[in-house]
Amino acid sequence: MEENDPKNYRVVEESEDELYAKIKELKTCLADAIDDQDQVAEGDALSFLGLAYYRLGDYTTAKEYHEKHLALSQELKDEKSERRAHGNLGCIFKITGDLAKAREHLMAALNIAKQRDDKRPLAKIYNNLGNIYEMEMNYEEAINCNKERLAVAKELKDQNGTGKALANLGNLNHVLGNLDESIAFYEEMLDILRAKLTAFFFSILNRNSRHFGRRGIQLGRRRRFCRY
Repeated sequence: MEENDPKNYRVVEESEDELYAKIKELKTCLADAIDDQDQVAEGDALSFLGLAYYRLGDYTTAKEYHEKHLALSQELKDEKSERRAHGNLGCIFKITGDLAKAREHLMAALNIAKQRDDKRPLAKIYNNLGNIYEMEMNYEEAINCNKERLAVAKELKDQNGTGKALANLGNLNHVLGNLDESIAFYEEMLDILRAKLTAFFFSILNRNSRHFGRRGIQLGRRRRFCRY
């Protein structure tokens, strides 16, 4: 499948015109899938259309496509797609301010991810739930979600996810006045940042060393043929 095939659509940095062109292609894919009675392809097209409209800020249309995707996934008993649809709907309701509905969908996604032991989606769902609880000023639940996210991120050896969870936990504990815990989380986050900076420094150093090493060889070869 080609990288730009709409059936393999992913949300990336695209202009508004590119998104509208992608939507046109996806609608063709959706019509083809319906004609072919390919419900798996139909579900993918519905999901990707929802994501495209989400990127455009058309949350009403995005919600309609994700709701259709959810209904189809439930009909097919496709738990992975159902979890994805619930997660996408949770994000839409979160951004439109209906936090209770967002929580409802994200909890449904969380239960499916737990049953399937899907670690990466689990981390994202905990992150979104933590954001919602923080918006509701339910800081204790927000901390619990971020601790769960931290545990999953560490299990996956996800350095970026671990760092973000630690930062959130530092912030939340600071708000609650748990200064010792806040400092401990920040210090652990700083250790990760230092490790990333060190790795980045050495990658640059190694790249430059290889570059100058090759230039040294080339210069040496040139000198061999020089006549003064």
